[in-house]
Amino acid sequence: SKIGLRRGDPSSVYNLHSDDSFQFFGKRNFNIALNTLLACLADAFSGVQKRDRTIALPHAIDIPARGEATIGGLSIAFGNDGERWTRAMKFFLTDLKWLVAFTTKHVDR
Repeated sequence: SKIGLRRGDPSSVYNLHSDDSFQFFGKRNFNIALNTLLACLADAFSGVQKRDRTIALPHAIDIPARGEATIGGLSIAFGNDGERWTRAMKFFLTDLKWLVAFTTKHVDR
């Protein structure tokens, strides 16, 4: 999978996978892709929150202007601590599941 990031022109594309081969800035690009993916989840949540102010995600998302994005207080950046990163990804999937369940239940037909 890939995710696009548009900041002015031109747009940038970052891979959301790694084949563990050596690449200059490999982890950095992967972490940018993860931060962008988390920003997409946060944008989807704010869209849902406009419709229903009472909804809250089980794991809070923090997207600072500079620095690492966090979910549930854990950095989403891939690094040396695989256990913390795995927990952050679990939090991401849990929040995504909540959003999918909410939108499925409240979709206009």
